[in-house]
Amino acid sequence: MAMKLLEACLPRRKDDSDTGELKFRAYRKCLSHLSKPQLFWTVEQAIKRQRFFPTVRELLDIAAEWASTDDDAKAQRLARRLAAREANRRHIASTRTPGPSLEEMLETMAPELISLGLKLGHLIKRDGKVIVSPEPEATDR
Repeated sequence: MAMKLLEACLPRRKDDSDTGELKFRAYRKCLSHLSKPQLFWTVEQAIKRQRFFPTVRELLDIAAEWASTDDDAKAQRLARRLAAREANRRHIASTRTPGPSLEEMLETMAPELISLGLKLGHLIKRDGKVIVSPEPEATDR
């Protein structure tokens, strides 16, 4: 029906009945993967844009511009974006080298900085070991 609509609206070269039937089959085979809404949208766009009956390539180029607005298509596009984002996050995480742990940083910290941290309440001594205070008591100055 979509091809008949195209045929009715756009001029084309006359073919004999055999050639016309072969062309129709070729168009049908090449465009069969398009959903009905996409096919009718493509035909509508071709009628608006083309002066003559379009080739299969021209129809496929127009069909590539189509973006479905139904909920399933939106959900599928969202799923693709989320999957790509997660793959990117995992790739970045796999290439990062872990830095020193907090305990390692405290062990190598200068004694003056440790005493300042204790004085300000950002560090505490527990069981003879300096650790980061869970809730600093002092306010930043």
